[in-house]
Amino acid sequence: YTGVSSDMFIAAFLDRRCRKGLEKVWMVPEQYKELRAIVLELMVDLVKKDEKETDTNKNGGESEGPMHANAAAAGETDFAFDGAFDYDDNESGDGGSDSDNEERIRIRCEAQLAAYELLDPMKMKTDGKYNNPLQWWAVSKDTYPELAKLAKKYLSIPATSALSERVWSRTARVLTARRASTSPDLIS
Repeated sequence: YTGVSSDMFIAAFLDRRCRKGLEKVWMVPEQYKELRAIVLELMVDLVKKDEKETDTNKNGGESEGPMHANAAAAGETDFAFDGAFDYDDNESGDGGSDSDNEERIRIRCEAQLAAYELLDPMKMKTDGKYNNPLQWWAVSKDTYPELAKLAKKYLSIPATSALSERVWSRTARVLTARRASTSPDLIS
């Protein structure tokens, strides 16, 4: 689909009313797998970004904890337990390496994505009213936290620029050559 923004496909994937259509009708399997991989990467990146921000906030913007900062301020250079809990990559330690953490994040996101894909599609209308996928995501944010964040981001993009075009059109009618002498105070 040349000329179509990938954001549109991501939004369609996150909209339960049309996700199955992407998978079964509008895309060939390879395209759908590629889109799914993009959504998975967006989820993983979102979690890593959130964790990084959480770590920064916990440490007051510093990369090391408050005990280290207090010791440095007191002129101390060594702790009794320095290195005692450091593990080599080959040892079975706390599993805190970046690659292990990313793998845990990826597994969690993959599980969310797989569970989401098992859901039945949402109907376009119920009782004559259009269903709002953002309302469903607001209710389901605890079950699918990363997907819900992506849905909020991508489904809140206006489908058209009609509103902004209307504003510019009205402004052009007000600010014509005949009204060029109007002071800015009267316009706003």
